Amino acid sequence: MACKRSPVRIRYSPPNKSRLEWDLFFIMFIVYILYSVSADKYYTGCCNDLSIRIKQHNSGRNISTKNGLPWIIKYTELFETKAETLRRKTKSKKRKVENILTG
Repeated sequence: MACKRSPVRIRYSPPNKSRLEWDLFFIMFIVYILYSVSADKYYTGCCNDLSIRIKQHNSGRNISTKNGLPWIIKYTELFETKAETLRRKTKSKKRKVENILTG
């Protein structure tokens, strides 16, 4: 005799996570401004891991920052969502970078 499938389905529900465990998965987004002494130029960007991104800029992997090596971090600002980060990046590109750095 063949087994019948039960019409009742058991759904998997993940175990309750503590607030600390959720915070470990929380990602902050960063707007940053870099400065190149050799090119005397500023670069504005955003990412979620600044240390990796700076290494990419200073290794020449980014076309727009390849000619100004090395790049120095002049300004950073943290945001909770990517949308906020992109808004701030766009706004900072419209303003003069010097105005942002001075206040």
